[in-house]
Amino acid sequence: MKKEEFEQLLKQYRDDTLQEGDLEKLYACIREGSYPEVIDEWLDETFQNPVYAVHTKDYDPAEVFALLETRLEKKKQIFRWWKPVAATAAAAAILLFVTISLQQRNKPVPINVTAATDFDAPPGKNGAVLTLANGSQILLDSSSNGVLAQQGDARLLKEEGRLNYRKDGIQGKGTPVYNMVTTPRGRQFKLMLSDGTQVLLNAGSSIRFPTVFAGRERRVEISGEAYLEVAQTADMPFVIQLNKSEVVVLGTQFNVTDYSDEDNSRTTLLEGAVKLRTAAQEMVLRPGQQVRMDRNNGHLSAKTVDTDQIIAWTRNRLSFDNTDFADLMRQISRWYDVDIVYKGKVPDIHFGGSLHRNVNLSIVMEFLGANGVHYSVSDRTITILP
Repeated sequence: MKKEEFEQLLKQYRDDTLQEGDLEKLYACIREGSYPEVIDEWLDETFQNPVYAVHTKDYDPAEVFALLETRLEKKKQIFRWWKPVAATAAAAAILLFVTISLQQRNKPVPINVTAATDFDAPPGKNGAVLTLANGSQILLDSSSNGVLAQQGDARLLKEEGRLNYRKDGIQGKGTPVYNMVTTPRGRQFKLMLSDGTQVLLNAGSSIRFPTVFAGRERRVEISGEAYLEVAQTADMPFVIQLNKSEVVVLGTQFNVTDYSDEDNSRTTLLEGAVKLRTAAQEMVLRPGQQVRMDRNNGHLSAKTVDTDQIIAWTRNRLSFDNTDFADLMRQISRWYDVDIVYKGKVPDIHFGGSLHRNVNLSIVMEFLGANGVHYSVSDRTITILP
């Protein structure tokens, strides 16, 4: 492989844009020990990038390179039979390692970490619980495709793993009929509302909505996290009721996050226009912006964000941009349906990079263990040790 090609592969690797075949080429070249000076320059650039590093360049290139080779060799067998998931997971191993090793800059990074495990969890999957207006429930994980129910002027259909609401006529003036779709931990689910709005629910989330929209607005209630592509209806704005705020929409693509165990709720706009309002404040977002509401005081604040990183979960990835340890573990808890217990303080480390969500829990924890996080896993509980 020519030096220029190797440099380009490294750059694409760091940007997470490598194709499977190119990833194998890069790993082969690294294992052969080719172009060590290029590796050093790449590490320098990576550590200077705020996405992957914090404040310093204090690292030992030889130690880092040796650890990368160790990780690659350990994944060799998995890489041969588990594609493309294993390839993506192995790539994440290096990205996560680079971030953690730097942020623990004055701490030795252990190569061998023994972690007690007698339990492994598969990744989350497609599934949810549908609660009808009369209180009856349908498990969408196992229900067959076809008509699930007829509620007034709406038919409920499951098609190709998605729940669709089909409007059969014009709704009368009767009392609206509300349903709820809930995703437990370890599940995500897609549905299309009767107006054509598409919703993807992340793990540990819910949406409550009328089977057919009528009146002056289309109002739904959401908890947890959801990505929405709202059908445009100029004379009937779409309103999302969160815990302590509302998102008003005309037609747009955006992501809302409102988990009760987090300090703030977040609305991120990809395209179109939305307005977030609370009892005391109102703020209009532009594409590429995220507004946060502090749960303690209700204050709204906006900033520009990387929207690809925010909606990475919709593409089956965990993505980190200086993400703190507690936030990462909350994501792991929801996706793998496990509890997190801390024995001592929460580790003061942050993460940059991404990880495919189609890997088993043991792969994710192995990454953390190889970078200084001590833990045990038992009976659906991850205990983080001092």
